[in-house]
Amino acid sequence: MGRIPWFSLYDGPTLPAHRRSSIESLAEIRWRTGLSVQLSFICSNCLKFHPFQIRMIRYFVPMNNGGDGNDSTCTGRPAGCVADLREAVGHFAAAVDVITGGWDLLDDDARHELYVELETARRRLAIVDTEYLSATANGRVVKQTPAAMRKLVENAHVSRAEARRRLAAVHRLQRADVQDRPPKHDLPAVRQSVEEGVAGADAVELIHKALDELPERGNELVHVADPHIADLLDKVQVDDLRHLGPMLRALSGLDDPYSDEDRQRRRSVRLSQPDGDNMSRISGRVTPELGAILRRLWADFAGPGALLPKGADDDRTADQRRHDAVEAGIAARFGSEGSDEGPSEGPEEAAGEEPDEGSGEGPDTGPDEGPVDGSPPAPRLPPLPRRRMSGRRRGCGRNAGRRRSW
Repeated sequence: MGRIPWFSLYDGPTLPAHRRSSIESLAEIRWRTGLSVQLSFICSNCLKFHPFQIRMIRYFVPMNNGGDGNDSTCTGRPAGCVADLREAVGHFAAAVDVITGGWDLLDDDARHELYVELETARRRLAIVDTEYLSATANGRVVKQTPAAMRKLVENAHVSRAEARRRLAAVHRLQRADVQDRPPKHDLPAVRQSVEEGVAGADAVELIHKALDELPERGNELVHVADPHIADLLDKVQVDDLRHLGPMLRALSGLDDPYSDEDRQRRRSVRLSQPDGDNMSRISGRVTPELGAILRRLWADFAGPGALLPKGADDDRTADQRRHDAVEAGIAARFGSEGSDEGPSEGPEEAAGEEPDEGSGEGPDTGPDEGPVDGSPPAPRLPPLPRRRMSGRRRGCGRNAGRRRSW
């Protein structure tokens, strides 16, 4: 449901005393000139229509949590108007100032008990994030898009990791009645647990990852799994939810669930911007095809002493040897550092070539000694047999993702 006009100033007869506590629905909205509008409300107490002339219009989005019958919850929300919301946020900020001190005055048991109560309230803030971002989306589904992440990072002044966590949680916690289309991804039972402070955004993010990793046909089971996931939240640690995916696949009977399309949908490689030391981080998910290629490369060229001049000491870690093998393999295929063009010969010529004499030596390095400046010896990879990659070998055919023996 979209935004609905709500009055603050009106012309007309005196309102019935029960008009705020008993209005159940808007029966009619007829626009007139300017900001004046005729509204007719049906009242559950007297079952009559009450027409009012409205001069100033505010907006609210109806919620299904009901009200407590007093003026502060006239819209059926915890905050009845903007003033209530602003006042509550002000009280929250003031409360944070108070609870930053006095912890040393408590004994261990009381301190722990009070901190658990505070953590319960902190977990409930995921619902605040959900309502804020849902209102910002104006009826659209909140997703982890680059634009949404950038906007949240800039507006809330949080890290990208924190923005990613909040958006993942909101994607699963959005209420169905604020979305334009019936959702297939929401978790109402999990949302109830978050409202009670049982789980927070970190737990919902792990749940989102587990559900997002299900195959396409497994998405139909989201609402079926929702109450079972919610039942787990107070019985396991948050980190245990990292193993939720295999459990869901087992419960759903998805023995071999993933198709080529699922793997292609999830493949990714990301390279970060250089850090202060001019080094970058690489991350992502690779297909079984690429994984097999990397494992073969590491098996052949990431062992101790591999790619080093004969007799050179190898004090590299396993991670460093794997890095050097990947670097040397890419350089051997596409050219040395600083070259924009790879070798021009085809795979047949490359496979039949013999390495040049002294190919393991640098310009300032002899066959049995390291570089003159004392830096670690640069890895050198012998020419590898090169295979022409067809569309199927790239992971586009029906055999994509299957393991191959090398």
